[in-house]
Amino acid sequence: HRWTTDDLVTAWVASQYLQEHTKYLDLGTGNASVLQMVTWSALYQNRTICSLGIEARSEAVALARRSLQFNLGLDQQVATIQHGDFRSLHTTDRFHLVTGTPPYFAVDFEASSTSVASATIRQGGMPTAKQSAPARCEFRGGIEAYCEAAARLLVEKGRFAVCENYQNHERVLRAAQFSGLGIERQVQVEGKQGRGILFVVYVMVLGNNASMNVEHLCVRDGNSCWTQQYKDSVLSSMCIPT
Repeated sequence: HRWTTDDLVTAWVASQYLQEHTKYLDLGTGNASVLQMVTWSALYQNRTICSLGIEARSEAVALARRSLQFNLGLDQQVATIQHGDFRSLHTTDRFHLVTGTPPYFAVDFEASSTSVASATIRQGGMPTAKQSAPARCEFRGGIEAYCEAAARLLVEKGRFAVCENYQNHERVLRAAQFSGLGIERQVQVEGKQGRGILFVVYVMVLGNNASMNVEHLCVRDGNSCWTQQYKDSVLSSMCIPT
């Protein structure tokens, strides 16, 4: 997945819910790749957007701000990055569109009141890169925290597009229900034909009574080439040359 397929598909799905004037929030924005792609899509469609990314890691905030300037050249009225933990974000603002790509792997902590003694990853191994570890492992919470924040910050009839490892599907269902969100759409993504579902992009709305539509998207065929479906949908919509 050299094109960071999960971020790309999340942005592609989210971009389908842009309005003429969209107030947009990306939770745990990291280096702001999803935020940039959604913002770019809005500008490409000649829509007005005000984008906000919130990120807890200072080094990622600096990279995200540089990326916005290099890739989009935008002023702060269009897209901004806020340094902070979205779990403690208190604002009266509400958003038409919220996105998130939570870490995929749960972590068990042994901690005292003052320090963490150990952290054990229950899925996969510990990443060796300082930047990738927080992006993959739930050091600041997982899908549950993202759903709670989205439910608190969405406008009525707003959309929350969130990507999650398919192994955590049952957790997503529970987290959505607990936060008062209904899943109206699932885009189940198969990385390579015959390998099974790798991740899912869920679209959620306020309220628990949404009817769910399930779609399947296969990225690469048996020869490791992009499928026609993927080229005609994701790559074409996001203007990525095939």
